Amino acid sequence: MIKRHKPRFNTAIKRYRFHPFLKLDVQNEFPKVERVYEIENDGAYYYGPFMSTGTTHHIYRQIYDNFKLRECEDKTIKAHSKYSTCMYYDIGKCDAPCNLSQSKDEYRAEVERVHDFIINNGGKSVRGAIKTMMLESSAGMDFEKAAVLRDRLRDIEKVMSFRKVITSAINDKKIIIKCDTLPKREVFFIHNGKLIKTYTMEQNGDFDQRNFIGEISETADYLYFSLNKFARHRYTTEELDEIKVISNWLALTRDRSAYFEVTDKHTKEDIVNFVLQ
Repeated sequence: MIKRHKPRFNTAIKRYRFHPFLKLDVQNEFPKVERVYEIENDGAYYYGPFMSTGTTHHIYRQIYDNFKLRECEDKTIKAHSKYSTCMYYDIGKCDAPCNLSQSKDEYRAEVERVHDFIINNGGKSVRGAIKTMMLESSAGMDFEKAAVLRDRLRDIEKVMSFRKVITSAINDKKIIIKCDTLPKREVFFIHNGKLIKTYTMEQNGDFDQRNFIGEISETADYLYFSLNKFARHRYTTEELDEIKVISNWLALTRDRSAYFEVTDKHTKEDIVNFVLQ
């Protein structure tokens, strides 16, 4: 309701708009890292939301100081040997995949190294680099800088603790969750991280199948087995909140029988059986 009505003195909505993500557009032929404030169902890797732009800027600079991903403004490039190299190649920051000086496979290997650098802990990782700088600052009696680095490290560790679930929830995640609170069962249909449909079922010995089996089958067919499953979606801030809630629930729940992840191997009958069993 706060986000729908936007009360004048609510500060949460204003702060939320400035919580950034890092995006690695792996669906691109030659990916690059970007700092963004919105997420889309585009197959990219998203890391966030971080608490401050300072954290994303620090990670961004660490990436481009340690790896040779392209930093040019072009969203996409079509590599050709006739293209001339740019400034980033001249100063040793890029190996010019745009003119085939670097092969696509070599560039992809660098992209994977960047991904590992972001998500790993210790060794050659952004968290390892920040820890080293934090300890050096502390040893040099620069406690203010060490405190800033400590806060950035905490921000990154909090995000990375559920990064895998967030990314998969955004990118074509198809999930059904059921929660039993006797004498009722609530069933949630989720598509691409977005809550689409909710059912509340009364329990009379067994859950009444007659009122739901047809509608559940129809919903499952539309959401998970029709052309609708290929639709792309740009998320609003409200839907992003849903993704975070759902993702955190999935990350924390220990009852694996409470949710069902739909894949291409499943059928409508599998879904109906899960909901009603």
